[in-house]
Amino acid sequence: MKKNRKIIFSCILLGLSLLIGGIALLAWIFVSANKNSCDVPATATTRFEISLGEKTISVRLALTDLERSRGLMHCKKLDENEGMIFVYPTEDARAFWMHNVPINLSIGFIDSAGRLLEVHEMRAQDLSSVRSRTDCVQFCLEMREGWFRENAIEPGAQLDLGALRAAVRSRGFKERH
Repeated sequence: MKKNRKIIFSCILLGLSLLIGGIALLAWIFVSANKNSCDVPATATTRFEISLGEKTISVRLALTDLERSRGLMHCKKLDENEGMIFVYPTEDARAFWMHNVPINLSIGFIDSAGRLLEVHEMRAQDLSSVRSRTDCVQFCLEMREGWFRENAIEPGAQLDLGALRAAVRSRGFKERH
């Protein structure tokens, strides 16, 4: 009788272990399948439409220190007109690096009036800084490699600040200028 109880108990434990393992595996598959191609902070995953020059793009907002420091880390792919805009409270010189960013990017440095000042290319996983040449940068726009060139977006192009302000407000932030 004791031997039968041990066998039954062992079978129940094995069945429960398999059930729990199966549920964990299904949960992992579900999460993996629904994960964005870019591992950005949850508050920065919402995209909004904005124009730069004559081109409309879909961008995520990086408003907080955490969002700006994470940026597009672990992002494996950007769609054709997809990027991230980094919003700073004041104008200053800006520097970016590509720590844990596995794709090449182009970055545009933009002043507080929304005018594109300069564009630079950034290499995947490159830990050297890409610095703005000016100290008048308030917004930085990261797009896939070559996007600015391919779309004929050059210095002087205007960012739609009205759309940017609306997106900032929709995240619960107030304008600082």
